Amino acid sequence: MDKISTNKLLLYVFNETEMTDSVVVQHAIDTDYYVAEEFRDITNTLNHLDSLMSAPKKSTIENIMAYSRSLNFQ
Repeated sequence: MDKISTNKLLLYVFNETEMTDSVVVQHAIDTDYYVAEEFRDITNTLNHLDSLMSAPKKSTIENIMAYSRSLNFQ
């Protein structure tokens, strides 16, 4: 079996693979230690990135809105 590329794993993680590719990738994850490890690294990284996402401070939004209201659109 050919090695599963990182790109193919990323497509799989984001549900962007065809059904046949998904089956091949899942089989590789299930049977190849190195593919499974890379898959875990990708999913852990994405989970960590998701946890870092945050909304802007309320004061920042208020400043933007105040500036927007101060402009005279005509």
